[in-house]
Amino acid sequence: QHTFFGTNAYYYFFVLVVFHALATILFFRLFLYVTTYVNALIGALFFGFHPSLWCWFGWISAQSYHIECLILLSIILFFYLYFKEKRIIYFWISCLLFFHNLFLKEQSIFFPVWLLFALPFYNKIFSGSYFPKGSFLKNLFLSIPFFFSSIIYLGIRLFAMPFSSDTQTL
Repeated sequence: QHTFFGTNAYYYFFVLVVFHALATILFFRLFLYVTTYVNALIGALFFGFHPSLWCWFGWISAQSYHIECLILLSIILFFYLYFKEKRIIYFWISCLLFFHNLFLKEQSIFFPVWLLFALPFYNKIFSGSYFPKGSFLKNLFLSIPFFFSSIIYLGIRLFAMPFSSDTQTL
């Protein structure tokens, strides 16, 4: 951004608004899969114009949170598309976005755990039952690449910043 805009804060704010608007659109699209159009619109508008935005929305160093939110919603969208259309490319895009998101913000490391609890709801949407026959093993199998990505990330993080008295990373 500095290459394009220099130090003009208005353009940084504009980029922040664009990321938040894109996240709001993805939020609406994801809501649309599980609820009616009106409820999805209300949920997306609440997300887009949440009352707590006033205290941190112009905070330029918080751009990474907006980018993380956008990527996390994209991960969920691609995972949903995989579940819906059974195209493996959507699953791997979801995995790659997750791995990328780990290096952006570490909070998404809990996504595989969330996925284990969310997969029964995906099953309910597509098969009509929370736990169809064989779904537990399938759910576990689908979450393994995300857990594996988390382990790889933690290994890289430990290698780059080892725990020792010299590094003061504790």
